[in-house]
Amino acid sequence: MPRGGKKDGKEDQEGGAASSVEPGSTAESKSEGKLEELAGLVTTLVRVQAARDEQAEKASSIQECRWRNMQQQFTEMQQQVSRITQERRQEGDTQDDSQRLMIIVCSAVK
Repeated sequence: MPRGGKKDGKEDQEGGAASSVEPGSTAESKSEGKLEELAGLVTTLVRVQAARDEQAEKASSIQECRWRNMQQQFTEMQQQVSRITQERRQEGDTQDDSQRLMIIVCSAVK
């Protein structure tokens, strides 16, 4: 048989093998494309998580500041109640101190 002739389909198989390289390279490029897409998604996820972490840190800082302010206000109220109680005792006032202090504290909170 002359060259290039078909002999039991072997050349078809070789041709098929040669043509299967092209789809294989396409599969590799698809794989690389998916890998790049995945890398992009991971990068985006990392950025979003970093932004969330930053927001959470800011919120925590604000909450900590509020908590310290509230503690300071409570301490000042305790000192004020203590001072008023001592003044009333020194004056010899016999009226119910707890009731009077409750009124004072409620008015201070407003």
